[in-house]
Amino acid sequence: MPPEGIAKRPIFTEPGHEISWSRSFRGLQGRPSLVEANVAGIVLWNLEGAITGANEAFLRMVQYASEDIAAGRVRWTDLTPAEWRASDERALADLKAFGMFQPFEKEYFRKDGSRVPVLLGGTLFERGGNEGVAFVLDLTEQKRTQQAEETRLQAERQYRTVVETATDAVITIDATSKIRLVNPAVTKVFGYEPAELIGKPLTVLMPERLANRHLTGCNSTSRLAIAV
Repeated sequence: MPPEGIAKRPIFTEPGHEISWSRSFRGLQGRPSLVEANVAGIVLWNLEGAITGANEAFLRMVQYASEDIAAGRVRWTDLTPAEWRASDERALADLKAFGMFQPFEKEYFRKDGSRVPVLLGGTLFERGGNEGVAFVLDLTEQKRTQQAEETRLQAERQYRTVVETATDAVITIDATSKIRLVNPAVTKVFGYEPAELIGKPLTVLMPERLANRHLTGCNSTSRLAIAV
């Protein structure tokens, strides 16, 4: 019997000859916690494209139920979008040559037609065999974080482009009134090279009477912030 937590269906190599589950799962025996923890998706498959077993983590990723596995309705070939099939072909070639393939990123179709990005790695149970196990990590959160970072960097690049090309002087300061960013136009307006101003207090660009007023305002704000 397979470890608890794996949805399964009978496996056949030829009509009337069922392969025992103990044989299919011998590579996972002694590690039921790996299967049941559902930290990663675990999938049993064959080279013809069938998924013959899967744990709850994988089923959640692709939005299928254990009944779908038992009925043979879930095939890894059908879950794979067309643009990722070449990657699958390379993995199959590695399986036939080495008995395993290195982890790579791809996508699967979910049951509702949406896609889930995953990291997939796998191995055959036997070198030259037809059946194996794959480990699947859901990369959705990682991709979301990566996309957010790319969006932030793009916005920063756009901001810098606007600042760098502006004809007016643009100066960015931090909470302590230290200059953190200036554009080339400050040279024409104030006579300083941009590199001379980075890290300097904003008051270096002010007449003394305005500098004192600015410092008084900053100190008052600081005292107010501390009081709050």
